[in-house]
Amino acid sequence: METKNLSIGQMEGIEGGNCAMSVISVAASALGAGISLASGQVWGVALGVAGIYSGTPAVVKNCGGSPE
Repeated sequence: METKNLSIGQMEGIEGGNCAMSVISVAASALGAGISLASGQVWGVALGVAGIYSGTPAVVKNCGGSPE
């Protein structure tokens, strides 16, 4: 398998996904965190919270919000 490296310009030109997919991703993280909390899975809760935290900026960007 070949590894490809992107230049800074190429990385800046990458478009994000659409709004609905970003929202679904954050909702899935929240649902997973809730289920993990209910079943006492500490690592599942931590990963769910991390997914929510890392996915929220994508929702803001892809849904036309302002990060301010």
